Amino acid sequence: MAQAARNGKNSKPFSDEAWKFECKRRKDVASTGTQPFCNLDIVTRPPVLIPRWETEEWTMRVISLLYSRLHYLEKPIHILDVCTGSGCIALSLAHNMPANTCFVRGIDISSQALILANLNLQVFRSNNLIKNDVIFSKVDIMNDDEIASFVQNNQPAFDLILSNPPYIPREQYDKLGDEVKLWEDEIALIADDNGTAFHSRIVNLAANGLLKRLKEHNVVPRLVMEFGADQGATIIREMERSKFTSIEVWKDGVGRDRCVVGSISQ
Repeated sequence: MAQAARNGKNSKPFSDEAWKFECKRRKDVASTGTQPFCNLDIVTRPPVLIPRWETEEWTMRVISLLYSRLHYLEKPIHILDVCTGSGCIALSLAHNMPANTCFVRGIDISSQALILANLNLQVFRSNNLIKNDVIFSKVDIMNDDEIASFVQNNQPAFDLILSNPPYIPREQYDKLGDEVKLWEDEIALIADDNGTAFHSRIVNLAANGLLKRLKEHNVVPRLVMEFGADQGATIIREMERSKFTSIEVWKDGVGRDRCVVGSISQ
């Protein structure tokens, strides 16, 4: 499945119809203040990234995989959500997984994002929608000292790392419409190295202490990262250099390469 990414497919820009759909979605979010995501209504506030349907798709796929393998997995499953934003991924896991089967940690560099994530957590907790422990904290994964302290304070390491990191190259961001720029902070969108800087960093951290190494391969991916057009091949090479195996690319509902997943063992 990684072959499509290596061949550079699915790089066609969004169609006019898709852009109209996105603009309508943003108007709906602006009027309701929430975005449906994995059976939750996520509270949204500018400048925090609005959860996308593509992210919802693969998050539900991860939840389904975990569900199907629960009897094989040591519980609770320790899960890290990097660049958590509104907390939509972390909270979806805490809501949809059976009670007391996982512990989810969401991290972000943005104080505004963390305020919103904790607001969502408070809202869902008050309505008895959270079945598992969730903690949100401020961590800059690009800061060596901060991440070293985070890794040291979170041992044993995580069983699973998920991320929808910034992945829009600066030159593409400059071409985006005001519907995006006026709502969402550019730090949640833009990344260096053609949009793959965060992916490379996460792969390196996962391979060097942040992700638990298992003796045996598990059918559930250990690392799942969303990415953009023409980035898959670069990320796959980085994962291969870091000794990840069972690397696959997951497509979204319209057939675009959307996520790269992989495992790592001792």
